[in-house]
Amino acid sequence: MDLGETVEEAARREVKEETGIDIRIEKLLDLIDNIIRDDHGTVRFHYVVAIFLAHALTVEVEPSSDVSEARWVPFSDLSSCQMTKTARKLLLKIHATA
Repeated sequence: MDLGETVEEAARREVKEETGIDIRIEKLLDLIDNIIRDDHGTVRFHYVVAIFLAHALTVEVEPSSDVSEARWVPFSDLSSCQMTKTARKLLLKIHATA
């Protein structure tokens, strides 16, 4: 997030920057803490991930240069996509509540 930017503004900006897609955020679905510890249990990183339900206002995907791949994928095909265990768990949770 940029200083002074709301969480929703940051989400819209990040989606636009990384995929070229404009979105309208409907609601916050979840907040996830991802706390990374070293071998001694000391916190090294603490990420907070905000999960929003959003609707695409544009559908043409135009990934930025720092994105290896961006594309629309039907939920039924997600098992063929590489992603972190946390991302897969979040998508399954969101799908179950949709």
